[in-house]
Amino acid sequence: MPKKRIQEVRKRDKADRVRPSARRRADHPSVNPYARGRLGNALDIVRNPATKKTAVKKLRDAYFAASTVGPRDTLLKTFIRIAEAADLVPFPLSIEICETVFGAMKEADYRSIPNYISRARQRQLELDLPISSSLALCLKSIERASVRGIGPGKKSAPLSMLLLARGGEDSTLKGGPAEPRHVRTLGITMVWWLLREIEASALTIDKTTVWFDREARTVTLNLPVSKTDTAGKGRRRTHGCICNAGNPLLSANVCPYHVLRRHVRLRCEQAGVVDRDSRKAQRTPLFPSRDNRIFSKRGWVTAINRYVVEWETTEEADLRGQSALTGHCGRRGGAIFLTSCGIPLYAIQLLGRWGSDAVRGYIEDASATWTQSIAPAAVRAQTQPTLLDVNRQGYAPPPAVQVPSGLQDTVNALSRELNTIRSCLTASQLHMTNSSYVVDLRSGLAHRIEPVADPPSTICGMFLSTRYARFKTMTRDPPLEILCTDCRGQSTDSE
Repeated sequence: MPKKRIQEVRKRDKADRVRPSARRRADHPSVNPYARGRLGNALDIVRNPATKKTAVKKLRDAYFAASTVGPRDTLLKTFIRIAEAADLVPFPLSIEICETVFGAMKEADYRSIPNYISRARQRQLELDLPISSSLALCLKSIERASVRGIGPGKKSAPLSMLLLARGGEDSTLKGGPAEPRHVRTLGITMVWWLLREIEASALTIDKTTVWFDREARTVTLNLPVSKTDTAGKGRRRTHGCICNAGNPLLSANVCPYHVLRRHVRLRCEQAGVVDRDSRKAQRTPLFPSRDNRIFSKRGWVTAINRYVVEWETTEEADLRGQSALTGHCGRRGGAIFLTSCGIPLYAIQLLGRWGSDAVRGYIEDASATWTQSIAPAAVRAQTQPTLLDVNRQGYAPPPAVQVPSGLQDTVNALSRELNTIRSCLTASQLHMTNSSYVVDLRSGLAHRIEPVADPPSTICGMFLSTRYARFKTMTRDPPLEILCTDCRGQSTDSE
């Protein structure tokens, strides 16, 4: 290799060796390399005071996710600040302190008082202080009173796939250095895969993260770990090409396969990545910021709100009102979008990695738009597309089996003939038995057969030639306690 070429490669590699904060955000969950425990190492750690102290500190730091530490500290600081302003010592907790602090917070229209109560209770236990029965009852009563009459919470506005479909390229938009460079493509990816902004910011362009199957025309994302995935196992989710779905909602502009394929090709050209199996590809973000680093949460919120204001219609702006898009806008918008496409709830929970019913609060707005999407096609087909149909057929449900008009009369005639044969067989079976009683398998009551009825029926008026096997003949007379009272009375009168 020429000397000049070697110098260029070295300069480029040196430029790639940026600070860790440029390749990874501080709140990104990390996965430790694979290792097996050794007793000798554990004994060496506890014998050395310095290493023992370090091990305890690391363990305590792993109690909570990095993105949770800040909010927990804020809850505790707010509680302590209000208590000190009331000339009260925050801890140990007492009924007077709790009623004073949380009463002031309720009067000041705090909506998340249960979170403050939980944090104060945890701090009481961390200080090895007891919680008496009267204090526990007081906290429970305060928590119940704090949510009484506050009404529903203000949710994040969903990111609309329709807006992304008609929106233009985002390269012309201006923004800060911490904002994502490809806002539209990032939004489409977040809606399809129901991603949080922190999950999208951790994606890279290597093949282990984004994998394409050209024959099946599918794209698979190996989603990064999150605070709900404490084991760091990650999740793989696949979507297929929807260019031939035949619905304007599922146009080629938002096809997950083609959109990501074009974007990965563009990112490889921008970063100078030739081999997506290389180490450099593993360090190259799939959605970089404008300064080629990892975009921040504030940067994403600012960029997507500016993008929505630029491309939304007047009706959409009135519907959104003053609600702003947050870091979960793609997750909520994706749940609404997939629900409107006719995807069942269990498949959306599987795709979005929901272990609870929180998704139900996201999809409540989709009920009004259900019939405006491809759901009518699923109704006509008398089926509902599953997650497997989504990946294989791109939300296009299989066509319903239509009986030719010329054969419809034949089918109806055969159906009537079959019902007639079933009635005759039932009647023959009943007359062949020596007993004149049948038992109702649903109620367990015995009924007397009407001797001269056509079609066969019981004395109380129940027809025996039904479609389902509801009655069973009896080989002997039933006991009096299970005999139908109507059949018993009418048979006695006739005798």
